Amino acid sequence: MKIVKRKGVHVNYFNLPNFFFELEIKPYAKEVVEWLTHYFSLYIVTAYKPNLCVVKARWIEKHLH
Repeated sequence: MKIVKRKGVHVNYFNLPNFFFELEIKPYAKEVVEWLTHYFSLYIVTAYKPNLCVVKARWIEKHLH
């Protein structure tokens, strides 16, 4: 977990609003996921943080649908 000290305040980037949603998808990741779904059942597992679940789900819908 990356924590940066800015003007005397520690910032945990993972808890910033939309941190996950603004991440770009890696090159060819969508194609690889699509290929894998033809052969396997895929599950996306993540750490549960109530304030981040919706943002992570939005990212998945944006990039993998």
